[in-house]
This record gives sequence, structure tokens and C-alpha cells, in this order.
Amino acid sequence: MQWEVAQHSPCSPSLFALRLNRSGNFDGGGPYDLESTKKVNGKKKFKAQLVAKVSFGSTPRVLTINKSAGDDALLGFWDFLSVRYPITIEFYLGIDKIKNAGQTSGTGFQFEDDSGPNLGNFTLMGLSGSWWGSEETIPFGASTSPTPFFTTNYNEDSSYYLNGNLIDTTVYVSLSIEQEEYEKSINLIDASGTLRAKVGQTRITLEGHEQGSTQGVSITFTDGNGSTNTDFRLRHNEIASFIPFSLYLGGVKVNNAVPITWPNLVYGDTNLKDLEVGGINHQNATSKMGGEYSDTITVYIIPLDTNLIGL
Repeated sequence: MQWEVAQHSPCSPSLFALRLNRSGNFDGGGPYDLESTKKVNGKKKFKAQLVAKVSFGSTPRVLTINKSAGDDALLGFWDFLSVRYPITIEFYLGIDKIKNAGQTSGTGFQFEDDSGPNLGNFTLMGLSGSWWGSEETIPFGASTSPTPFFTTNYNEDSSYYLNGNLIDTTVYVSLSIEQEEYEKSINLIDASGTLRAKVGQTRITLEGHEQGSTQGVSITFTDGNGSTNTDFRLRHNEIASFIPFSLYLGGVKVNNAVPITWPNLVYGDTNLKDLEVGGINHQNATSKMGGEYSDTITVYIIPLDTNLIGL
């Protein structure tokens, strides 16, 4: 929020001081309690104080607004000896434990206390006539009368409550199978017996609302060559000749068409597990018709958490 005070007309009394006039008690000038919609630097609750940046000419001044009586001084008598108009007053919430603004990208903050408007109503007061004289309220912007600075209630009992109504807590989950060129085909001997050949990796990505609770999905790998048991099978590209094989996800054997659980997913795209092929009977494979064999495996993903939606 920004206010701008223009120079008074010649017939107006000179200004000798500027201050804020707020309604209500402000907890003895203590910091406000904020809660965030997602963790920032490992925290979801923060202390904050109102900060005013007062600029006149090329001279900025940053003040913490913390008086419980609500009569915080912005400019005093000695300041006006060298003040340059216009005077610009900008207000910010200074949040503790936030190192830079980029860390809060996509984050919503709200006041934790559930009792009424949080900062109160603000008007700007000017001391006029003489430096010990009476005060007058100075209009700002296009107003002809004082305007409240902050009246919206973002507390828990309000329709503007961020975590209650306005924040979408949906987490979108997507699965991708990634393969390097050298992983798209293997020599059967490299996947025979106890040997395993990497054929790619599975990546699960969580997007949307970031929260601390763990997420999980169910994944099902289904053989595309009509396997009727727990193994998968390669098919010759020209004739109905098959070579059974086992599939492993993150070192754990996957059974054909049987769901497996991938729990404890983290937000982002760092959920990775290797896909490997193994368990091929090399003696049986060498007795088959020579040529290329392949399999197309269909992967199904089902979110296990109620706020997860699959893409």
C-alpha cells in the first residue's frame, strides 16, 4: 500500500509532523503471527511486523511500526526543515526467517489469530499550525477524506481465509518412463540369470499445492504380449515365439498386472526409480528363433491420497 502527500497550498498551514493513527490495540507493539500455505525454509509459521518506508526527495527512511497505541511517528519537526515534496509512504510486512522474496514464490500468507481485522484501520495525521499545535487528517490519493489502510479480514472465520476457501490443495501427480538410447534395446545375455539390464527409469512428479504430508500412488505394469502369469514376455517381431523375463522397479521385482505401492513421494520431480530387466533363461532363449524380440508394457497409476489427481 502506498500513500503520497502533496505540498499544501500557500494558504494552508505548514506541516510540522506526520504520524499514523490506527484503531485498536496492537499487542504492545509485538510482532504479528503469520502462517503460510507451504513450507519456506522448513517453516510454516512466521513472525512479522509492519514496516513503513517514508521517502521525501532522494531520502528514504524505513521504520518499524510497532506502537500499541497506534500513533507511530513518521516524520518529525526536524525532518520538515529539509523535507522535499511529495512525501511517499509505502507499507510492507517484514517477515522473519525469509532470506529473499524469491523463496516465497507461490506462497500465501495469512494472519494466524482469528479475531477480527489484523492491522487495524489507518489514517494519516499531520501536525499543523505550529509544531506543538493541533493535528489534521491529510487526504491521500484521489480521496477527499481519510481512507482505511487495511480492513480486509483474512482470519479463519472469514470468507477470505486462504487455507479455508481460496487455496486449492490439489496435488497433481504424473508418471513418465524415461529411456536413454542405449537403454531401448539390450543383449539378452546381459539380463540372464541373476544379471539385470537397465532399460530406463520411472519418474513421478507432484505439482500443485505443496504440503508436508506424505503422498503415495499405486502403479500397475501390464504385459502387452498376453502373459498369463506373474512374469512378462518378449515376442519375436515376426512369429509367435516368446521369451519370459522379470521386471524390476527400484530393485524390487514387479509382478505382471499386480499393483505395487510407491509411498512417501516428495513434492517436485525427484521421485525416481530404475527399471531393469532380468531373470531370462539364457539356454531357453538361445533355442528360440533368432531375430528381434520386444514387449510393450502398459503402466497404470492410481493416487492413494484423497487430494491427489493423476495426469
